[in-house]
Amino acid sequence: MTYEAYETNLQLGIQWPAAQADVALIRQNIKHNDCYVLEIDGVIQATVSHLRYKTLDFITDLPFVMWFAVDPAN
Repeated sequence: MTYEAYETNLQLGIQWPAAQADVALIRQNIKHNDCYVLEIDGVIQATVSHLRYKTLDFITDLPFVMWFAVDPAN
């Protein structure tokens, strides 16, 4: 679902990490961040991650949301 959600970015040449994530990067994201999914009838429809550690303090002190994707079929 994530690959499909970011397909347009790849077509436009936007190199977004979530669009090219392999299993190792996905596992790293799950291990180090707060990850959520929206599931309807047992099928994941959307996902979002919240950066758990303040590694972006040099940019902002606000919560950082990443890897947001919604199934484009819905």
